[in-house]
Amino acid sequence: MMIDVILNDFLERAELDEEVCNLKHSDDDSGEGHHAIDYLCQPLGHIESGAVYDMIRIPICAECVDTLYSNEWILFYCLECTSSQWLYRAWAKRKYADETRVIWLSKCPICVVEES
Repeated sequence: MMIDVILNDFLERAELDEEVCNLKHSDDDSGEGHHAIDYLCQPLGHIESGAVYDMIRIPICAECVDTLYSNEWILFYCLECTSSQWLYRAWAKRKYADETRVIWLSKCPICVVEES
């Protein structure tokens, strides 16, 4: 079972050659010019006996990887519409735990406006 996960991960990374970053950047929203080097992954569903029902894989660039590890920013990512937004931790109105890097949203303000 574990070898399948490792092999699948290797094959997914091999396909990154043509991918661009799918996160929001300050210079544009498209990720154009930001070559993806890795995936931001989030398992979804129930974990039973080590098996995950679904996995979200978001191609991300080196700049976003560095930002996630910097502890200066928090990424908000909407699972409904796939939009993303960075929050500068020092300007946040709320206090977030130091280990918080990504906050996964089931809906975001963009989704709510589009539904109206």
